Amino acid sequence: MLNMDFVKNPNTTFCGNPGICAECANQGPTCCRCGTSEEELVAPLSAEEWQRMVRLVPWIENGRFVVREHNSQSFIQGIQALFPGSEHEALGSFPLGGHHLRLAQNNLGQCSLLGPSGCLLPEQARPYFCQLYPFWFTGETLKVFGDPHCLAIRSLHTADSLCAALGTHPEKLSRIYSRLCLAWGIPPPDRYRVTGD
Repeated sequence: MLNMDFVKNPNTTFCGNPGICAECANQGPTCCRCGTSEEELVAPLSAEEWQRMVRLVPWIENGRFVVREHNSQSFIQGIQALFPGSEHEALGSFPLGGHHLRLAQNNLGQCSLLGPSGCLLPEQARPYFCQLYPFWFTGETLKVFGDPHCLAIRSLHTADSLCAALGTHPEKLSRIYSRLCLAWGIPPPDRYRVTGD
């Protein structure tokens, strides 16, 4: 993960620019694509997230957008690496030999919900991991995944500019991160605990 310093700048306007994601989707590959042999490592989707998706975008329930995936050792190690200090809770939520839901991929490894202009889902219906990406928290520190395919990361070099381009801000990201932790059965840092949507 990249350590981009976030400087609170009162002159920064978080207006959002979904154009950068659409441009990235047209260039490909994107964050919404993995190698066809890496599908087991795609972020999990909790039952709560799936229910929210179906409630907000009913047409998704009738398609083949979600699959059930085996909790492999590689998957579990990846989840545990995302939550240092909460490895035991991660293993409790995703036990070896168990299963989890994830978004389906096509034969090219692209998310089944990736369209020519980016994600087909409105932001509030997307899985929490997708809403957060390319950001992540380690403890209370906002970090950025070092994804070489992400046009925003390649083009913008500060967390301020990345947040602005993606129409978000650290406080919003911390609320999403807390919801993700709760949905995945991982205790969020006390500072980020939230209730309800």
